[in-house]
Amino acid sequence: MVLCRQPLAETAYRFLDLYEQPVGPAVVIPPLMTAAVFVPAGTEDRWPALLASQWPDDVPRPSCLGRQHAIQVPPPAFSPSSPARWLIPPEIEIGFPPHLTSPVPLARCLSEAREALRERPELHRRRTRRAAKRVRP
Repeated sequence: MVLCRQPLAETAYRFLDLYEQPVGPAVVIPPLMTAAVFVPAGTEDRWPALLASQWPDDVPRPSCLGRQHAIQVPPPAFSPSSPARWLIPPEIEIGFPPHLTSPVPLARCLSEAREALRERPELHRRRTRRAAKRVRP
């Protein structure tokens, strides 16, 4: 599972869709402005190398969690009581595991999303203000 800021994940998923890459489930937690993208097992070993050439050292990188980590996922149907929601819900076919986002195109699209948000900071600021209003009374 790859953790990153919510606007970064949403923008990266738009790039993945634009490049016609298959995407898997992702959960967003609006109060924390965080997203978790589900990737295949073993990605945590390759993740630092995938971002090394695409991500500046002085910018916090999306992190990849491994086997000992877990998050609580929302129910498949929307629930107003859940603090999390699906950016992309899992498509579950009986007898088959859900498709997961490939880490190579995800790393590339996260890097492109970082650049796009840096060039258009108003996209990030608007969402941050809205999230802050929801969290603060």
